[in-house]
Amino acid sequence: AIHLSIRSYDTFLSSYYAMSAIYGRVLDFESVRKNWVHFSGGWYHLIKSIKDVFPDTTLNVTLFEASNPKQVFKNILDFDK
Repeated sequence: AIHLSIRSYDTFLSSYYAMSAIYGRVLDFESVRKNWVHFSGGWYHLIKSIKDVFPDTTLNVTLFEASNPKQVFKNILDFDK
């Protein structure tokens, strides 16, 4: 099984800036965008690519902001099954 956690751009950026500041490496928006933000193909293309490479696997998608990290981890390890 493949587990994909989707995170919104808004929460990613704020978290990235906060972690950068904690570790003393604050970057401006253009630096972040150039290094981290790469839009190509969209979700349909991503899921199709995963299906093409791993045709017999299941794909579990969770929304980062709405998930409980402990429960996601248990699901990945099949603890509840």
